Formats: sequence, C-alpha cells, structure tokens
Amino acid sequence: MKAEIRLNLASHPRRNRRLFWGLIIILVAANLIFWSLSIKTMVSYQMKMKSLNGVLGRLENKQKALQKEGDQFEKKIKAIQVELAPQVDRINRLIAQKAYSWESFFSDLERLIPARAYVVSLNPVLSQDWQQVSVRLKLVAPSLDELMEFTKKLAEQGCREIKVISEEAEGARNIVSEINFVYFYREVNEADN
Repeated sequence: MKAEIRLNLASHPRRNRRLFWGLIIILVAANLIFWSLSIKTMVSYQMKMKSLNGVLGRLENKQKALQKEGDQFEKKIKAIQVELAPQVDRINRLIAQKAYSWESFFSDLERLIPARAYVVSLNPVLSQDWQQVSVRLKLVAPSLDELMEFTKKLAEQGCREIKVISEEAEGARNIVSEINFVYFYREVNEADN
C-alpha cells in the first residue's frame, strides 16, 4: 500500500490557520465594536434630537403665548391711547394757554378801557390756533360816550367782530353794556411796526 500524498505547501499549516482565523476574529470583533459604537452614537443623537425637538416645541409654544400677550398689550395700549387722547389734547391746550401772552392781552385791554369805565365780567376764550381770543365782557360806563370810545379803540387796536349785545341802565348814573369782540394776538415786534 501506498501512503497517501497530501499536497500542503505550507510548512506549518496549523500555525497559518491560526493567523487566518485570528485575523478574521479580530476583523469581526472590530466590526462589531464599530457597529455597536455607531448604533450607540445614533441612538444618543436621536435621543438628543427628541429632547431638542421637545425643547423647541416648548419654546415655540412660549413664543406664541408671548406673541398673544404682546398683541393683547398692544390692544390695551391703543385703547388707553384712544381713551386718553381727549385728556392729552385738553392738557396740551392748557399748556398752550399758559404759553399764550395773557399779560399782553390784559395790558392792551386795560389801555383800551376809558378812564371812568370798568369791567364787571370778562370771559376770554383762546382759539385753537392760539392767535386770537374771543372775548365777552360787561363794561360799566357813566355814558354812551365812554362805550363809543371803547369800541373805537378796539377797532383801532385791530379787534374784529365788535358787537354790543345789550345795554342796560344801572341806576341813574351808569350803563352796563355786554360786548363781544375778537382780539388778535400781536407779537411785540408787530406792535412796534
């Protein structure tokens, strides 16, 4: 009988197989480690994305709530502005009336009133443009001559719409006349010209 011939060109076949199987095991282990790390990283990123999406959703809800609150505040502010506009206008008019030269008005009026006449009632109303004053006054004078003198001086001063509304005798000595006129504000330099 003849001995079987094995054709094995490797000098140490078992050692060569160990190296081959060792490399395969190392590669499989490295692949398993790589895949497990990849899956772990993917899962952690998905968890972070879910938590960030939850935070983003809460922030969007908060933003919407704040936007609604801001809109409500704007509506309240507009309502308050509408409600307070007449009061603000009134205060602005009062400030403008304070800025108006009432001293000039009263000194002109005092200069125009005749010496023997005097005012018992005075109602000046400043116009919207603050350039003229509508005046209603009651003048007590000893005769019609003083009343005529007063109306002439008003016309010379540049007052318009001069009207004697009523005249009443006050006892035997005086006449009470109610007069309306419009006084125009004049700057000091205009008065000098």
